[in-house]
Amino acid sequence: MDGADTAQADDGDWISEDEYLDDSAADLPAIPLSESILYRFLVSEMAINDRYFDLATGQLISLARETNDPRLIRRAARVAVLAQDNQLLQQITTRWLAQSPDDLEARRLAVVAQLRVGNVDQALSGLESLAPKDDRAVTLNHYRWLTALLPQGPATSTAEAMMDRYIKKHQEDIGILFAYAHVASRLGHLDLSLIAADQILVLQPDSIEAAVMKVRVLQMQGKGGDAVRYLRGFVDRNPDAISARLMLARLLMDGNLLEEALTQFEELDRRKPADADVIFALAVINLQLERLKQGERYLRVLQAQGQREDDVAYYLGRLAELRDQTEQAIQSYSQVSQGPNYPEARIRLALLMAQAGQVDAALAELDSLRGHLPSEAKRIYIVEASILGDADRKEQALALFGDALQMFPHDIKLLYARAMYAEQIDRLDILEQDLKAIIATDPNNVNALNSLGYTLADRTDRYEEAYGYIKRAYERESHNNAILDSMGWVLFKLGRVDEAIPYLRKSMDLRADHEVAAHLGEALWVNGQRGEAVTVWDDALKTFPNDALILKVKGRFKPDNP
Repeated sequence: MDGADTAQADDGDWISEDEYLDDSAADLPAIPLSESILYRFLVSEMAINDRYFDLATGQLISLARETNDPRLIRRAARVAVLAQDNQLLQQITTRWLAQSPDDLEARRLAVVAQLRVGNVDQALSGLESLAPKDDRAVTLNHYRWLTALLPQGPATSTAEAMMDRYIKKHQEDIGILFAYAHVASRLGHLDLSLIAADQILVLQPDSIEAAVMKVRVLQMQGKGGDAVRYLRGFVDRNPDAISARLMLARLLMDGNLLEEALTQFEELDRRKPADADVIFALAVINLQLERLKQGERYLRVLQAQGQREDDVAYYLGRLAELRDQTEQAIQSYSQVSQGPNYPEARIRLALLMAQAGQVDAALAELDSLRGHLPSEAKRIYIVEASILGDADRKEQALALFGDALQMFPHDIKLLYARAMYAEQIDRLDILEQDLKAIIATDPNNVNALNSLGYTLADRTDRYEEAYGYIKRAYERESHNNAILDSMGWVLFKLGRVDEAIPYLRKSMDLRADHEVAAHLGEALWVNGQRGEAVTVWDDALKTFPNDALILKVKGRFKPDNP
């Protein structure tokens, strides 16, 4: 829907077309209803429901003339707004104002009508008469309401012209400037909104509301760095501006500037002690920074206060997991009963139960969770299959994947998960079938292309076919370390060792990985660079002690006895 399909309630909430049209039973004419009046009114309602707006307005205007009931005029005007019949809206509001000159909605819609037909002078005059001077809240509400009813196109341009003229007459009126900034933002004129916010800050440098508005506009412009820099300065100049400091702390946290965010939240804790949201943020940041004792201390404070109980239980569970305290983690996760962390808590609870040998209980937990959280069903199926696989219940795992794909046919995540599980149990036929199904649906899916190519290179002798899939993945993500490893490995298998080594080196440079180290060492050894091969393996074993793959490759070539 365009701007004509919403309206603005007096409390500032945007309302839908249905709500805008809903007058309720109290809006029926307060006169004796003849069969003719009732029939025509019902016809108008049915016409509105079926979006025959011309028929509806015709019936309502006729009834309004006959009954002189202003509520029917109002309903006709509202339908004219939605029908975008601008000339009719102008006629209706003229009649409405003649009948009810003080009706606020009539006066507002009269301004909308003038804007829609391009009468800037009349619209400006109407707007000037709407709000008392210096009443920013009323002015802002009028502006938002009018903007919500403007469709895109010429009327929007007329509104902009009116706003420009209005703002020039009120350049030092902070209320008008706020209204202008809000509406300019809504119309997509972020530069104008920013100019208005800056003008407010010139007139009132310590205005927290203007500072917050400026930051939000900068974010909408994609200038997150500028937003943070500005807010840093504002908070330095206004250290008691709690809401601005809180906004800065959250922006820093979102930007993963955790040390600086921690400093700001600690300052907030000093200035606003016992605030549960601030204490919770301090807990989470400390955990992210792996300062587990500090994180736990804040969580225990919240626990003692009885605040954010579900969040506290979830993070205490995560903390217990990090410390390999399985029983404590299970207990904490069991206490999470609602909130955004609830699905994750129940899934982790099931995984821990399975690790503790309670496989059937874990599966029952997930089956129940899937039943009342259908939005998480795909993920839960994958976790269930993983538990079955780890319990060596291969056929059950495959059957569960089959059930999932019957419920969600051709789902890429499920197909990919089944393919990866099939590789683990040496069912390359299923892997190939599922990955090819993904590629048929999404020819540019680099994960499927790379996984199929690598498996064919590593587990079969279909090297040319494997190269084709990997090459397609590489063309789309040439800096992906897994794809670089696959390209190096398939080139090695094809006997193109000199070409393989640079790809494997680059993959290793991007991310130290035990499998890449094994491949690079083998390629170097075969290429006669045995000393470097040994160095690659030994360095990798420092990072991945006793890694089975590296030890196997190293043992096969016996580098200690060349």
